[in-house]
Amino acid sequence: MRKPVEHLVYPDNLPFEKEDMQNVYASYEKEKEKRAYIEFDDFLNMANEIFDTDPETAKLYRNLSQYVLVDEFQDISLSQSLLLKKINTENTMIVGDPLQAIYGFRGGNNSYILNFDEEYQNVRVINLNINYRCSRDIVTTANRLALSIPDSKHKNYVESIADKGHYKLPELWHFSDDYEEGIWIAGKSRN
Repeated sequence: MRKPVEHLVYPDNLPFEKEDMQNVYASYEKEKEKRAYIEFDDFLNMANEIFDTDPETAKLYRNLSQYVLVDEFQDISLSQSLLLKKINTENTMIVGDPLQAIYGFRGGNNSYILNFDEEYQNVRVINLNINYRCSRDIVTTANRLALSIPDSKHKNYVESIADKGHYKLPELWHFSDDYEEGIWIAGKSRN
């Protein structure tokens, strides 16, 4: 059972007018229903609706797992956040990097990871910010670039620390097209 368009939650940063978005959504939902299609967000919304309307089922799933681990938490959406709170609010461990959020186009919102300690009780934040892969030069450059990202100013954001020593400074190259870039990469890989 899908919610009528006027009852849907819309984010503040809609690319079009709300009425236009409602029309697009209604057309899309009609087409899915005609073809008997269900997508990932439908599963999330259905699960949320079941947990909201059937307390016994919600209790069953809450008691199913004592601990919940969510990876890539910086990319969860509102429906995923709501579902997680219905499943477990006491023994939830999350992993993620708020500056690596890439799924905003499908509703992902890194504010859930940045504000996790405000949404859940008895939170302990453990920063796993040691970079074991990159040289100190790369990590220092990345930290400097991150300073221009507003979320790097959040109280729960911490800079990365390099485990490796210096190697060489990162290079920035500009190419006129993919072919020129490919030639450059091929030449570098021969050296």
